[in-house]
Amino acid sequence: MVTPMMFNSMKLYCLLILLLSSCTVEKFFPDPLHSQPIIDVKELAPCDWHELHSSKKSLLDGLYEINIQVQTPIEEVKDDIVLQFDWEDGLAKGIHSKKIIHDVVLTTGEDGAQYEIVYEPVNGFHETLGVWFNWNETNSIPQNDFLVNDIGNINLNPDGAILYRIHKDIRVPSKGVAMLVCGIGGMEYASRQLGNALLEDGWTVAYLFSVITTPDIGQNIPIDGTPESLIELFNHKYCQLMSAAQAIQRSLDVTDCSQFILLGISAGALNTPAIYEALLVKPECVVLIAGGANMAEIVQEGVVTNWDFVVDGKFLSLEERQMLSDQYLTHLSRDPYHLSALLPHKKTLLLHAKWDKIVPAENGDLLWEQSGQTERWVYPSGHLGLFATFHNHAHKIVEWIKYKLQQ
Repeated sequence: MVTPMMFNSMKLYCLLILLLSSCTVEKFFPDPLHSQPIIDVKELAPCDWHELHSSKKSLLDGLYEINIQVQTPIEEVKDDIVLQFDWEDGLAKGIHSKKIIHDVVLTTGEDGAQYEIVYEPVNGFHETLGVWFNWNETNSIPQNDFLVNDIGNINLNPDGAILYRIHKDIRVPSKGVAMLVCGIGGMEYASRQLGNALLEDGWTVAYLFSVITTPDIGQNIPIDGTPESLIELFNHKYCQLMSAAQAIQRSLDVTDCSQFILLGISAGALNTPAIYEALLVKPECVVLIAGGANMAEIVQEGVVTNWDFVVDGKFLSLEERQMLSDQYLTHLSRDPYHLSALLPHKKTLLLHAKWDKIVPAENGDLLWEQSGQTERWVYPSGHLGLFATFHNHAHKIVEWIKYKLQQ
């Protein structure tokens, strides 16, 4: 039973977290004499997706469900995307959103395939819900399954799929495209606050959902014990987000880097350097919020992952885990440890929580070092405290972007 004293103590504790999270931020500014290292990205493991022929087709008529079940490298983790439609008086609506659907479009091309649900504008805002998907080159593509079957469904089992949303205020000219890579949970509070601040400033916002289904805390992850097996494991997510971002960039016709910015939050920030490297048109500004470097360590030490790597049915000792993590870093990969050095040094901003345990603060420090010590804001809070007070930070980030775009 919760007593009044306990309730008051809880309120005081929450208030303390909010106060601490709003305290003066520590700011570190980039070294103007920093020279960017040369990284041979041609040595990175390839993303072996199929290139499809270019096509576009409307599929709305008679469509009731799109069901995509992704084949993931972790057998216990199933990424399922189910989009359902309801028809009434000749109009289609999303079953969950209740929004009227103008069209559902299938687009294929060199970056894979996309379904985009285009909603009717509401109060001056245009919204699209999309899914990028593809198959590895070792697997055949069931292109006949891309279309609506006899009962009004589409059922697919691709090797990769990424969910995304695009929001645009059609009442004002767009400044350009802000690509926001969300963390676990997708459009949670921090992503919505930042996205809304960008929309208010005139940006078209493309939200990429970096995580659909998360492994259980303490999940046993079988690997063969080599750094190459870790690189292959993490590459699966990197390659999906890279190709989805490329496809979205093409569909939004992004051609001018000064009208394109890239932001990542939490798990999204862990993938953002890889997305940056893959994009044909590089963003003028990059913002990483609560990110880190060394994925091998983050997924083992972070309190919401706490993975256990298993080799031949046996758990690794602490010494073996450390050795594997150290070996992993000596191999060039898409880990932020390596690719953060490619980010635009004077126009990259890192935000960190001083006492982060989800993406451990030590890995945030490592990211800052590996990025060449770009501009950095450190808040006196934990991971969740930083995000719970994001209404205090979102507009400051947008103002920073405006300032940097003028330089």
